[in-house]
Amino acid sequence: MIYLDNSATTSTDPDIAAIALDFMTNRYGNPSSLHHFGMDAYQAVMNARYQAARLIGAPTDSVYFTSGGTESNNIAIRGTALANQAVGRHIVTTTIEHSSVLSCCQALEKEGFSVTYVAPSPETHRIEAQDILRAVREDTILISMMHVNNETGEVLPVREVAEAVHREHPHTLIHCDTVQSFGKIPVKLHELKVDLLSASGHKIHAPKGIGMLYIRPQVPVTPLEYGGAQEGHVNPGTESVPLICAFGAAAEKRLLNMKQNLEQVTRLNRYCRNAIIDAFPQVQILSPEDACPYVLNCSFPGTQSGDLVDALSMRDIYVSAGSACSRGTLSHVLKSAGYEASLVEGALRISFDAQNTTEEIDTLLQALKDLILK
Repeated sequence: MIYLDNSATTSTDPDIAAIALDFMTNRYGNPSSLHHFGMDAYQAVMNARYQAARLIGAPTDSVYFTSGGTESNNIAIRGTALANQAVGRHIVTTTIEHSSVLSCCQALEKEGFSVTYVAPSPETHRIEAQDILRAVREDTILISMMHVNNETGEVLPVREVAEAVHREHPHTLIHCDTVQSFGKIPVKLHELKVDLLSASGHKIHAPKGIGMLYIRPQVPVTPLEYGGAQEGHVNPGTESVPLICAFGAAAEKRLLNMKQNLEQVTRLNRYCRNAIIDAFPQVQILSPEDACPYVLNCSFPGTQSGDLVDALSMRDIYVSAGSACSRGTLSHVLKSAGYEASLVEGALRISFDAQNTTEEIDTLLQALKDLILK
């Protein structure tokens, strides 16, 4: 099998899975229990919180565990909107966000909030900082923008926006979805300067079903669910200790190996990009030159990406036609970026991991030649 769909999900690291299994079968205490068995689980959760916080340079007590990126995004956006509606009811986001952000904003519109959706520039096909800043109003309570786009790898100007907004509109909060950058490229709070940050475990070889949300101290967030005092009331309910500890271990492993992983993936991306350009004169590379190297989006005009994905999967080669959450529909990211229909229809997303090899890319390229140049 050749797996090049790592932006959709990664395999669970066997060492990480072993940690989860240990907490499922041997150390299964409830972290809210006061006996020693419960305290062992409590200490394990606190250690995982430290590991996750360390990866972004956050205070440990400002990190809250969730079920994944979608729940983190919903708590960040809806929770912040509800808690701050006395200040204003306007939100700014972009048209290339993950569906969990866009759908949450659309739901808030039905409840009387107003949302401005900033589209990529027609000239650059990218989100420009000045376009976001022009959308900010006196009643803007939140800006939600991703760090790295999941379909093209575009790195959005989060720091530039955050610095300007905090200077000119200090009451406006900044939320950043870092699901595609957390543990892959450096993500540090002192650099991004955001107030809320979402991340997910299954993009960094932790199991599915676990994520985190950073909330800057003193930022008010209304919980979306009610129950016990777990996770600072932000996300109440008995913690999934096995998944939390797996997430923490995966975060620590990514911190230790980030530099070498990034160097390997950068080499793979460059190799794949150059080989595709050489082999297919008609190809259009839709990922920016300075995109996150974990993602390469390329379009083969005259083809249907869904057909290519199916044909490649028959050869045990796995890539994507876009976001896994889109379930085969045409990319809203590429359409909103202003690309013509033939490019959107023929777009493939190849997403790498440090475990991939140039030999795998050669096999992918030969398969694409067989399918496209026949």
